[in-house]
Amino acid sequence: DGDGATDLAVGDPSVSAPMGGTGRVTLLLGPFDGTATSDPAVLDVYASPGEDIGATVASLGTSAAGTVHVAAAGTSKVFGGAAVLIIEAGFSGERLSASIESEIGTAASGSALGTAIVGRIDLNGDGLEDLLTGDPSGGCAPSPDAATACGSVHAFMAPFATTIAVEEADTTLYSTHPLDEFGRS
Repeated sequence: DGDGATDLAVGDPSVSAPMGGTGRVTLLLGPFDGTATSDPAVLDVYASPGEDIGATVASLGTSAAGTVHVAAAGTSKVFGGAAVLIIEAGFSGERLSASIESEIGTAASGSALGTAIVGRIDLNGDGLEDLLTGDPSGGCAPSPDAATACGSVHAFMAPFATTIAVEEADTTLYSTHPLDEFGRS
């Protein structure tokens, strides 16, 4: 909100969303001093019907215009499987609003995409906040389609398209060791 205080985005993957789906990401404005509660929340972003959100949450930074970007693990109807949903939040006058800006996802059964999310990192030096996301159930190198899970980490460079299949990652790192859960944290 531009006051210089740290704000928070907190995931709650177990709450029932008002329109269906499961989970929410709650945005809270700082400063924080002592004990705080999520009620009343400044803004709740709920999962859409048939989707989940909020298992893992990470900040992707704030634009020069003051728009906040947050990545949250969940599921996607677009891809039919695990996803990382990128939420854009900002003020329009005195009103704070948010929307899902992008979905990075997979249709792979049993994917754990989004188990780990790292934001606020500029991987290619262009001044934009990029994203790393782990999938400890990903395939083994050199054959990423292998049946044995080794784990993977996917890098996506900003700006992000509206929908991005995980196979379109700018860079993917694979483990070579079966069952080691590379990408869990």
